[in-house]
Parts: sequence; structure tokens; C-alpha cells
Amino acid sequence: MQDRIVKGEKAMRILKALALRMMVGGASKAGMALFALVVVNAVASRVDAADPKEVGAPVGFIDEPRGDVVRGQTRVMGWALDAKGKALKMRLLLDGKPLQGLEYNQKREDVCAVHASALCPKVGFEASVDFAKVAKGSHKLSLEATGKGGTVNLAERTIRVE
Repeated sequence: MQDRIVKGEKAMRILKALALRMMVGGASKAGMALFALVVVNAVASRVDAADPKEVGAPVGFIDEPRGDVVRGQTRVMGWALDAKGKALKMRLLLDGKPLQGLEYNQKREDVCAVHASALCPKVGFEASVDFAKVAKGSHKLSLEATGKGGTVNLAERTIRVE
């Protein structure tokens, strides 16, 4: 089967219809956790496949930067949540070293439509990172959450600084 990217209002209608069918149809937790495609500003954005209720740990994802190439001042954003509603301490890391603090508690209703949490809808984060001060080449950008259960690496991606 070939993948298709659907954007804008059409994608939102499809997503809402799919979510409603799964809820009304009594889909299993595993089925509902399989994956969801969320469209933000007419650009596809992945919502992590893990169901925090089944995993029992925080889950999250780095939505931006979308590509693998970054330069200069770049917005880094995404989301993280704990299904039990426990507060999380978030850190953004570059090659395992902490970057400046990020703003957590950004509204992400798209994520909360898929993952239930007492923290909803304020499960998003955003930071502005100056990659001009970082050596050119390949680096690992990661998101870390610390809660009562300890520290968990929620998401990571390889980026190339130019």
C-alpha cells in the first residue's frame, strides 16, 4: 500500500471521523494506540504510537524541526505527557548535554484528542535554539522527562547543523 499525505481541512475531517469511529466502535486500547496522524497548520505531524496508559510511563515527540537540517535560531517544539497527570520536568538535550530551558504547558489539543491526560491540553513545549553556536555536522537532539518514576528519554532525532 502506498502512503498518501493528506493536508488541511480534509485531513482534519478524516482524523475526526476516524477517532469517532474508533470510540463508538469500541476499538481495543491496542487498536486505538496504533497511530494517529495529526495535521497542524496544514502540515502532517506525527503523534506518538505509544498509549501512556498501557506503557505506564510518560510519552512524547519532537515535532519540530521537521527536517534534519538546522541552522541559526531554530524553533524546537513537540509534546510530552503522563497519562496519570503527574507533573513532568522536561529537558531538551543536544548530544546528551542540556540546552536552555524550554517552555512547557503549551496547548496541544491535537495530542489530547488521542492521548488522555489530566495535564491536557497543556502538554506542548517550545524552545528557541541558537544552532549557530553549535559545531557543524551531525548531532542528536533528544527530549527527556523526569517524573516520580525516574527519567525517561521520550524522543530523539538526528539533525545536521549547517
